[in-house]
Amino acid sequence: LLYKVCFPTLCLTAEDIELFEGDPHEFVHRQNSPLADFYDPRMSAITLITDLVKHRGKDVTQPLLGFLTEILHRYNSTADDAKNHVEKDAALLALGSLSDYLLSKKKFAGELEGMMVTSVYPDFNS
Repeated sequence: LLYKVCFPTLCLTAEDIELFEGDPHEFVHRQNSPLADFYDPRMSAITLITDLVKHRGKDVTQPLLGFLTEILHRYNSTADDAKNHVEKDAALLALGSLSDYLLSKKKFAGELEGMMVTSVYPDFNS
């Protein structure tokens, strides 16, 4: 359910990418709209993921983090012209949504910092 339904729902669509490239202000406005909570499937997927981690943490958290980490490692090891930016964005969205929970657990807090250093900071040079 998480990998085949929720994760693809977190990914940007071709429409989203087109809007971002054509009108970035409108893209940001739509992504941060308070009304999005009611109609955006991305928000429903985020809610499901955070609730599963919150209530079924021992069963869900470690496999989910492994899945997200694998996506980020695959992105970092791929040639620049073949990188899947959409998957990386979705993985970072999922991690950001879980950040409060992950930072409250000592075993995940250290891993999260290392992941940010290797996966996010290099993009600031682009």
